[in-house]
Amino acid sequence: MSPINYDEMLKIRIRESTDAQYKHLIVKSLIALAIRIKYKHTLKHQKIYSEFPIAKGRITDIYHENSKEKSVVCYEVQQIISKEWFESTKRIYDTYKVYQMNVDWVLVDLKKLDNDITKMWKQIRELII
Repeated sequence: MSPINYDEMLKIRIRESTDAQYKHLIVKSLIALAIRIKYKHTLKHQKIYSEFPIAKGRITDIYHENSKEKSVVCYEVQQIISKEWFESTKRIYDTYKVYQMNVDWVLVDLKKLDNDITKMWKQIRELII
């Protein structure tokens, strides 16, 4: 098993943001928090990264690796989802492999999430695999 860089885990990278991007950043933070809460008893087996590079130049918003269950889940948070973007992203995740791990991805549509933070939190907790 490779050594874990704890300095890089659970950091949410924040770029220059406009008002439209704040909801995106809040959702990413809540996803990371929901994963930590769901897997709090096996936290040493969990790796959670934001803005994690995967394949073909694609950067996933939240990357969750569960070494105990041998699974990887990538969360894509998007405001605008076009058919072309969805098809290309689906193709990338269908071919993305991690050694001895099952790979899955979850698309989080910002338009479907409520603006009220408590309702948004409940919706996000339902999305966590």
